[in-house]
Amino acid sequence: MLRYSTYQSIHESIPAEPSRHKFNLEHLMSKVIYVRVAALVLLIAVTCTGMITAFASSSNHSGSTELPQVIVQPGDSLWSIASAHKTDDQDIRDVISSIKEVNQLPTSEIQAGDVLAIPVN
Repeated sequence: MLRYSTYQSIHESIPAEPSRHKFNLEHLMSKVIYVRVAALVLLIAVTCTGMITAFASSSNHSGSTELPQVIVQPGDSLWSIASAHKTDDQDIRDVISSIKEVNQLPTSEIQAGDVLAIPVN
């Protein structure tokens, strides 16, 4: 009795094209999702680090005592403010220099409404 009925049943079918790796869309999408999540986590970490650094450096406290403050009135100058807050043994130029340093003023120009911290010596 015949074991095979046709010629094709004896041989395995051979594909017409050589087998290539098929494009796996699901695998690619999972990698894209992981990359996006990692980028998002990195962005959040950098942003938080920047905010913490900015807030930490913006507090300009020299100890636990706060310096007295003066609101600049129309017609005030650093000279008039320094002369009103200096002691008898202080040079007014040194007091002006201290006020500029404490308030981080690049020049001696001030405007009405400015709030200046007055260093106490």
